[in-house]
Amino acid sequence: MTAVTALALADFRERVRRPAFAVVLLGAVALGYAAVPPPSATYAMLRVGAFRGTYDASYVGTAVALVGGLWLSLAGFYVVKNAVARDEASKVGQILAATVLRRPAYLLGKFASNLAVLLVMTAVLALSALLMLVARGEHDTLDLPALLLPFLLFPLPVMAIGAAGALVFETVPALKGAAGNVVWFFGWIVVVSATTTRIGGFDPLGFASVAESMRPDLLSQHPSATDTELSAGLVVEEQPAPRFDWSGLDLTAELVSGRLMVVGAAVAIVLLASSWFNRFDAHVGQRRLSSAAVEPAQRPTNQAFAKVRTPRTAAVIRPRFGALVAGELRILLGGIRWWWWWWLCGLALAVAALAAPTRAVTYPLLPLAWLWPVVAWSRLGTQQYEYEVHSLVDTAPARHRRLAAEWTAGLALTALAGIGPLLRLAAATDWDGVAAWCAAAPFIPTLALTLGVVSRNQRLFQATYLMLWYAVINRTSQVDFMGVSGDDQWRGSALVVAGTAALAASTLLIKHARHAAR
Repeated sequence: MTAVTALALADFRERVRRPAFAVVLLGAVALGYAAVPPPSATYAMLRVGAFRGTYDASYVGTAVALVGGLWLSLAGFYVVKNAVARDEASKVGQILAATVLRRPAYLLGKFASNLAVLLVMTAVLALSALLMLVARGEHDTLDLPALLLPFLLFPLPVMAIGAAGALVFETVPALKGAAGNVVWFFGWIVVVSATTTRIGGFDPLGFASVAESMRPDLLSQHPSATDTELSAGLVVEEQPAPRFDWSGLDLTAELVSGRLMVVGAAVAIVLLASSWFNRFDAHVGQRRLSSAAVEPAQRPTNQAFAKVRTPRTAAVIRPRFGALVAGELRILLGGIRWWWWWWLCGLALAVAALAAPTRAVTYPLLPLAWLWPVVAWSRLGTQQYEYEVHSLVDTAPARHRRLAAEWTAGLALTALAGIGPLLRLAAATDWDGVAAWCAAAPFIPTLALTLGVVSRNQRLFQATYLMLWYAVINRTSQVDFMGVSGDDQWRGSALVVAGTAALAASTLLIKHARHAAR
């Protein structure tokens, strides 16, 4: 048990120093803010029918814990899903494989580390709930136990499932890469949608228990209310939601035991994964050649290129920009597995867009066409860090031209994926749709490049883009960068262009600051 604790502690300390961790913490604060909108706001993240609760400690804590906990379990997966891969790439795993540390103990240590990272995010979420209670509070009493109790009951179990899911995906070869990140996103949506109600009397997420606790108070104050279902997610109405006073959460043995059962199921999943985990045995299965499998003498490292400096002479040969773009595009597409299937599905979407009515092109064919290359986009700005050659690349001549070529390759891929919808919109003289397409096309590779440069890994863009895409496919006009909602497309396109310019400027500033710091 001491080895498990030491492993978890060391892993936890390494993770909290990453830029992606700080980004997710900021996201937790934003979730706390969004879950408790101003009393005059026409949107809500948690409602019972058409009503919301009075902003007291019980309601604010429950709203932030339910809504924030769910979304953090989704985003937190992308933060913690690299514990095993990092040990394999750094050769620490092979060292551990030569010790007496058993597979269940190793995975339990990684599970504890994953859970600790996610619980820190939960603590930040709870702090944001306290701040929002003070800022939005409609009640004079500050009841800290009532505010903090929901964070022990609701986020903790789903965080445990997220921590265990990250390990399972890392131990299954087909799910350990970028494809697994996409599978987790859509799998999470399906599972959450299916478990917000009781399943055979069991309440997996606690939503049913909260709804049953709120319903009597709502009906006693608003007898005419017909819809008493609890809903979590962005809901926009024309008028602010009427409120009701909630007496607080009923802490029952059934509710507590249900939360403990979910945590126990997460531990059981980790132990089950240890049955097929190969414990870094190089002789188990046929491994593909990757950066993690290359011998240290053959793999470029930061130390090898730390003192490399390109001579500043006129004799330096600068490749043509077109050649740079072609090379970057080949690199982006070169990492796609089952490439024939990927191209076939992309071609099918383009043909469907050319043959479909204009309304179907805007929704859903364009969002589907711009979902397909998400794995390739996520490689923008990250590959030199993942292969540890950024020191060599950054000291090469015309580094800004290379960055521009990388972005142009991403734009070319975006245009290629969306060429079918663009041609159909132009043929139908839907110039609003064409303008929205032209604004969104540069935005996507710019977002990918910026997040790749900031986080130095692919997962931050994958999580961010999939969440934005899901909001777009649900016609959330506030973040509709593709223009599928049809609400004031020209204004939305202008905002997307401004956002693209801001992201591009941020990327250049970050790259310049890192180069100057060398």
